[in-house]
Amino acid sequence: MLNPSDYYHLRRFLAVLCFLSAFGCLIAFFSTGSQYYILLVIMVILFVLTYFIAPYSQERRSWKSDVAEEVLLDQWFIEGFFHIFVFLIRIVISFVRHIVN
Repeated sequence: MLNPSDYYHLRRFLAVLCFLSAFGCLIAFFSTGSQYYILLVIMVILFVLTYFIAPYSQERRSWKSDVAEEVLLDQWFIEGFFHIFVFLIRIVISFVRHIVN
C-alpha cells in the first residue's frame, strides 16, 4: 500500500463495513424481541469503531475532485449516522429512566 489513496479507501471500506454491521446488529436486536443485549453491546462497539476508523477528508490532496461519487460514503455521512443513533439510544435510556423513577 504505497499509495496513500489506497490506505484512505481501505479505511473508508472498513468504516462502512463496521457501520453496516452495527446497523445489522441493531436490526437483529429488535427483531429478536430485545432479548439478546449482547447485540446491543456489539452495535455500540461497532459504531465507536466506525467513528475512529473512518478517514478524514481533510487529509486528502483534492477534496473537490471526486465529490460526486463519494458523497454517500464520506466521513460526514458515517459521523452523522453515529450521532443520530447515539441520540436515539440516549432518548431510549432517558425514557426508561423516567419510567423506572
